[in-house]
Amino acid sequence: MGDIQIIVVALVITGAAILVLRHWIDAVLWVAERVMLMAAIAMVLFIMLFVTAEIGGRYLFNSPIPGHLELSELFMPAIVFLSYAYTQSTDGHIRLTLVIEQLPLPVQRWLDIVTHVVAVLVLSLLTFYSGRSGYGKFTGGDVTMSPPYFDLWPSAMLVSFGLAVATMRFYIELLDALLPRLRIIRHEFRASLPLGE
Repeated sequence: MGDIQIIVVALVITGAAILVLRHWIDAVLWVAERVMLMAAIAMVLFIMLFVTAEIGGRYLFNSPIPGHLELSELFMPAIVFLSYAYTQSTDGHIRLTLVIEQLPLPVQRWLDIVTHVVAVLVLSLLTFYSGRSGYGKFTGGDVTMSPPYFDLWPSAMLVSFGLAVATMRFYIELLDALLPRLRIIRHEFRASLPLGE
């Protein structure tokens, strides 16, 4: 079975699972997005403290910390993609709506659906191929080019995981746009969670 067929089968199974288990999947996704956001924030704070310690060590004690640049580079993609789904779920992405707002509401709705279909397809491809790349880095033992030789696969797999959660978020939003009744039920269910909206 080719890559595209695998992705299409995965999308169909995912869509069926979301329709059947929408409350549970949305609740898990809602929690996962917030946990991933906290992990991204922790990475930013770690990088900030690590680089500060490296600069202090270099200039105050003439003893730099090796690998600060490589570790920062490995964390950056993970930070971006771990927070991507949360930003989408809170409608935090920048949108250019000057023209779209002038269109009739039915046209706006269908443009939203088309945009979400394209996003699900593109994110599915990115998830699949970034996961494959991360697995290749794991099995190949790829490391950074300079000492202390950090493994590359954890960063690559975090990117793939972040993309997978973002794909699920876009898929749920696509189904909400296609079946507006699901959105109402989902928001009522989410409001009943201990953390609320």
